[in-house]
Amino acid sequence: MTDLQQTIDRLAHLAPSPNPLISCFVNTGPDGRGRPTFMPFLKKAFTERLRSFPERSDAVRHIEADRDRILEFLAGELDPAVKGAALYASDADGLWEAHTFRAPFDEERVVVGPVPHLYPLVKLADQSPLYAVCVADSREARLVVCGLGEVLTEEDFAGPEPIDQTRVAGWAEVRYQSRIDDHLQKNAREIVERLGRIVDRGEVDYVILGGDDAILGELRRHLTPAIREKLIDEEHISIDSASHEILKRTLQVVRDTEARDSRRLADTVIDRFRAGGLAVAGLEPTIEALNLEQVDQLLLADSFNGDHAGWQCAECRVLGPEPAPEVCPFCEAPIPERIELREAMVRRAERTGRRVEIVESHAGLEALDGVGATLRYRV
Repeated sequence: MTDLQQTIDRLAHLAPSPNPLISCFVNTGPDGRGRPTFMPFLKKAFTERLRSFPERSDAVRHIEADRDRILEFLAGELDPAVKGAALYASDADGLWEAHTFRAPFDEERVVVGPVPHLYPLVKLADQSPLYAVCVADSREARLVVCGLGEVLTEEDFAGPEPIDQTRVAGWAEVRYQSRIDDHLQKNAREIVERLGRIVDRGEVDYVILGGDDAILGELRRHLTPAIREKLIDEEHISIDSASHEILKRTLQVVRDTEARDSRRLADTVIDRFRAGGLAVAGLEPTIEALNLEQVDQLLLADSFNGDHAGWQCAECRVLGPEPAPEVCPFCEAPIPERIELREAMVRRAERTGRRVEIVESHAGLEALDGVGATLRYRV
C-alpha cells in the first residue's frame, strides 16, 4: 500500500505533457468460460480514441505504439492471481509503467490526456486498506499483514516460554494451571508487543485478532490503547490456517468497516458544515477550499462520477466548475482548459498531500453535490 501511495504521489506531480499520455485500467480476471474480457474492450476503446486525432499525425503514431505495447503486455504471462492492471504509457515521452493488483477496478477505462489519470488508483487505495491479523495460540503466533486483496507480509514466531503440556493430577493440578496461566500472560505480552510495533509505526489501518477463547481473552487484557483503537474484530482462527484462508476469512469485515468509517466521516463533515466549523460541502465551496489549499481531507461520494465538466487555468492551475470564464479569475490568464472535474480535484488533493476518501451510499453527501472536505483552517 505504501508503494501504491508513493506511485499516486509521483504521478500526481508529473507536469502536463504536450504529447498524448495513455492511462489504461483493465480487469484481467477470466469470464465464466475462463477467458479474459479486456481485449474487446481495449480494441474498441483505442479505435474510438484514435478517431479523435487527425489521420497520420504524430499523435496517432504514438498512440498506436502505446496501444501495441499495452496489448502485448496484457497478452503475456500475467500471474493468474492478478485481477486488475493499471498501465501508463507515452511513446513520445518515453513513459511506461505497469502496475498489477490482486483486486479489480470498479470500472475499466482508457484515458488519453496530458497527465496521468489517478482516480481509479486513488479509489483502489482508499477502499483496500492495510490491516494486520494476529493469530495466536498458547505456544506461537503469526502476524499477517494484508491489503489490496492479498497477503503482503507474514511473520511467525514462538512464545518466549513453551508451555509444558504434561498432565498432572491431584494437589498439583492447581499449581499446573497456575503455570499455564503465567505462560499465557507472558506469551500474550510478547505478541501484543510485536503487534504494537506495527501499529505504532502507522503501517496498518485495522487490526483483527484470531485464536481460541483462552488466548483471545489474554490478548485482550494486554492490548495498548493504540491497538484497541484499530481493533475491529476477533475470530476463532486456527494457528495452522493458510495465509490465503486468513485473507479470505477477514477481507469482507475490513471492507465493511472501511465503508462504515467513510460514512461516519461524511456524517462528521456535514455536522461541522452545518455548524459553521472546519468543513465545507457542495461543489463550489469544496473547489474553492482546494484552490486556497485549505483542505485536509477531500470526500467524494461514489456516485460523483467523471461526467462533471470543469475548467482549469493553464498558468496557476486553479479549478472551477462550468461554465468556464474567458479569463482566470485568479491570475487573469486567458482561455482556461476544459477538464474532467472529479479527476482534477483528486489530482489537486494528491499534489498537496491531502487524503482522498471515497464514500459509498451516503444520501446526505450525495444531496450536497456529492463532495465535501474537512479543513485545516478558515480564511
